[in-house]
Amino acid sequence: MYQISAATLVRIGATLQSMRDFMTSTTPHAAVNDVNRTSMFSHLADIKRSCDELSLNCTGEFIGWVIRDCSTTNRTYAEVGAALQHVSITLQQELDRHWFGHIDSEKAKYLRHDHRRDHGQSAIRKRRAGCLPHALVDAARARNCFGLGENDACVFHLMRVLEKGLASLAAEFGEPFQFENWHNVIERVESKIRKIDPGSGSAWKDKRQFYSEVACEFMFFKDAWRNHVMHGRSEYDDERAENIYSHVGAFMKHLARGGLREVVP
Repeated sequence: MYQISAATLVRIGATLQSMRDFMTSTTPHAAVNDVNRTSMFSHLADIKRSCDELSLNCTGEFIGWVIRDCSTTNRTYAEVGAALQHVSITLQQELDRHWFGHIDSEKAKYLRHDHRRDHGQSAIRKRRAGCLPHALVDAARARNCFGLGENDACVFHLMRVLEKGLASLAAEFGEPFQFENWHNVIERVESKIRKIDPGSGSAWKDKRQFYSEVACEFMFFKDAWRNHVMHGRSEYDDERAENIYSHVGAFMKHLARGGLREVVP
């Protein structure tokens, strides 16, 4: 999935039109001088970078050919104008083969940014994930699904995020958890949480409270959302999906702050 700004496409079209107008308004059979050639190369290189980022490969390759050709041959303004006309036609034909959708600004903020431009934000999210970094994969998919209006899929991926948290909780108490019913795992963990006593260390009361609250939350998630979305029993509108997204995000940060460690497959 590519995030494309409509302004970028408008800018490409406007720049090509401006260049064509200039070439046709100048003496057609005169050779393009060095100043105008340099300006043209700069504009074309900028357009090519945008085309490459948007995977408009045919247009980008054709622009590359125009730049190489004009670099080695003294072309006239008429010849360059004709070449730019072909670039515009290629761009239009290539855009016709793409499907574009509109996402409003409120939903767009949930969509995952292009990894090539988002190294800083990715690092921040990894730090926030603490000891559960692999949950970021499904968290990103949940954001994308919500941004695209696929609310049921958003909640589905959020339950996969929670499953990684439950696996970590189970591992903390030496309980196996792989392809098993959540209810059984949570009950076994709860039975061990109740056995936390002064022999568990000076902070045993805090530990028992933390794990008790976490286990209780997992049981809530199971009954309120997990079972329903996994078995197709519920459909989710924007408000419900966004609420679940916020709730799961806060809960996973709570697990990380509590020191749970990710289970490595």
